[in-house]
Amino acid sequence: MDIVSHTVNQDQEGATRLLSQVKEAEDTPALEVKLSGIDEVLKLSEEGSALFLELLAFLAAGKTLTIVADDSMMTIAEAAQMLNVSSEYVAKLIEEERLVAHEREEEYCLLRSSVVTHDEKMKKMRKEGLTFLTAESQEMNLF
Repeated sequence: MDIVSHTVNQDQEGATRLLSQVKEAEDTPALEVKLSGIDEVLKLSEEGSALFLELLAFLAAGKTLTIVADDSMMTIAEAAQMLNVSSEYVAKLIEEERLVAHEREEEYCLLRSSVVTHDEKMKKMRKEGLTFLTAESQEMNLF
C-alpha cells in the first residue's frame, strides 16, 4: 500500500503525553522503537528520531497523518494541489521536463518524489528571494 492515513483520539492523547515528556528532558533522548511481541529494538538515527517526533507532533495536534511512499505516482490534479498551482501549470512543467511524468491511458502520472523535489526547490528559491529583498530594503532604509 502506498498511502496510509490514520488518526485516532487515543493516539492523539498518547502522542501528547510522550511529546510533553520529551520537551521536559534536558536533551532530546535517543529514540528506540519496540514492537509488541518482537524482541528486537530499532535504534533510530538522529534524522529518524526527528521525523518520528514530527509525526508525534502531528498526532498530538489531532491532525490526520498520511504516509506516502516516495516512489508512488500521482495525477496532474494531485500535483497541482500539492504545489498550490493550476493543472495547466503542472502540464507546462511536464512539457519543460521539470517534473518526471509518464503517460498512461491518455493521462500523465507523475512521480511523487519528482513533485516533492520540485516543491522543495521552489520553496528554497522563494526563501532566498525574500532574504535578498529583505536585506536590500533594510540597506535602503525602507523599513
